[in-house]
Amino acid sequence: GKESPAQLCEFLESYVRDLATQTIQGTNRGGDEVLASTMESVERAEQDLEKGGVSRERVLYAMPWLDGFLRVYRGGIHALGAFTGCGKTALALQAFTSQALGGQKVCYACTESSANEIMLRCLAHLAGVSIEEALEPARAIVEKLRKAANQIRAVKDNFIIWGEEDFESDLDKFCYLASAARRKMDGLDMLYLDHFYDLDM
Repeated sequence: GKESPAQLCEFLESYVRDLATQTIQGTNRGGDEVLASTMESVERAEQDLEKGGVSRERVLYAMPWLDGFLRVYRGGIHALGAFTGCGKTALALQAFTSQALGGQKVCYACTESSANEIMLRCLAHLAGVSIEEALEPARAIVEKLRKAANQIRAVKDNFIIWGEEDFESDLDKFCYLASAARRKMDGLDMLYLDHFYDLDM
């Protein structure tokens, strides 16, 4: 169709709002009803765009191949969906790490892993080793992880990581932490929420 990326972002934002208010979750709707609801959301997005809506300023992932493929706009909500085990978290962590190293202000919140586990995955990615190798490292792997840790330490003011222990899948607590992070970092370029369906809404 003729929908712009910003309009689709608005639709996703509306969809997430609907999930939060339980108007979609737990209901059994037919295809016509879903299509009508989708078109209403797109029309609302079009009206919002005419009033100023979502920014058309892009936020880059700092990964050229991904930036050429996905367009993310400041102020929008973007959802990445795929089957379990396809690599959604791995992709998000690669982008998060690249953005932090590139000087962007980023936050990663996960409802299924601890902050330590997330950091280990970031280090493993930077070191070019598998998570299994990082968990039981040989001497050569330890050196690679140490170099990766020094890279991350150099940009520690560019990122925040929260694990499941930090907000306990509570949406209100997550929103509070997100606001605090925005103030602490003087704005955020990107906030990742890994597994938003696990949040208690």
